[in-house]
Amino acid sequence: MNLSTQTKPQDAGVEKASQSKIGHIHIPKCGGSFLKNWFRDNDIPLPKVGHHTLEERRHQADWWWATVRNPYHRMVSFYEFFPVKARRELELGRKPQRFEQYRKMIDVHSKGFRYFLEHGDQAIWYLHRPQWEWLVDSQGQVDCIIKLEEVYEQWHQIQTKTGCTQPLPRHTPKTQQLEQYYDNYTTGLVQELYAKDFDNLGYDK
Repeated sequence: MNLSTQTKPQDAGVEKASQSKIGHIHIPKCGGSFLKNWFRDNDIPLPKVGHHTLEERRHQADWWWATVRNPYHRMVSFYEFFPVKARRELELGRKPQRFEQYRKMIDVHSKGFRYFLEHGDQAIWYLHRPQWEWLVDSQGQVDCIIKLEEVYEQWHQIQTKTGCTQPLPRHTPKTQQLEQYYDNYTTGLVQELYAKDFDNLGYDK
């Protein structure tokens, strides 16, 4: 691939290192919103793909990256996200066509973590989709997979691809006490629902 020598102003710390169009598969609750801000702040374009899989959006870019997350932590994060997101949207009165969904999210959360794992897909249909299925299609998989737990150690891959040397701002995630959520049943359920993630993304059961 030919490399471009076009440079941005020095203080921006950006040099276009590749002519390829970069795309991001935004798997929910994997730090995507925070990480996309780095692209925005450094004036690096990303196609808007929303929460869609590689199979659905392959045509929009020719080099794809994504972050993934430990399934146990991701599900706890998703569980606690349900009422926060829903109540905020209901208070703001936006997207009235989704009010029923937001109320369902609150109801699912109120019934506990076990119920959420079993029936949360009634509120958000893709909840039970393994992360791995977001990342693959008939042509292969995304070009770069970064574990959220190791994002600061692995972000150099994105810096190299974009030619941007600006560091990723420090972000401290919320501490999750997993023992408050998991017992033998819920642990086994996560292992069953997200078996492809444990098998393909290097997370320990």
